[in-house]
Amino acid sequence: MRPERLYGAYVFDMDGTIYLGDEVLPGVRDTLAFLRERGIPLRFLSNNPTKDPEQYAAKLARLGLPTPVDDSPTPSSPPCDGCVPTTPTPWCSPSRRSPSSGPCGRRASA
Repeated sequence: MRPERLYGAYVFDMDGTIYLGDEVLPGVRDTLAFLRERGIPLRFLSNNPTKDPEQYAAKLARLGLPTPVDDSPTPSSPPCDGCVPTTPTPWCSPSRRSPSSGPCGRRASA
């Protein structure tokens, strides 16, 4: 089954949407392949703070769904894209900043 409408990017919850335990759910492989073939960005999220993005990326790879670590953030190290606060927040801590960038590693605006 193909989607009727394509979006510019997709965000998927992992447990119960992409996989259940150690099993990829039906249709997931074909759907992700379809989206990736078209160059559509994918992100995988979890609300489980007990695992870090490296552990989730490793699990997705074990399940045959290789995914870059940066594409599977968790509450313990959330994404900063689109987040440019002036003070640290749970989504954007000083440790994610660099001298040549604005908050969270984003280029400072001119």
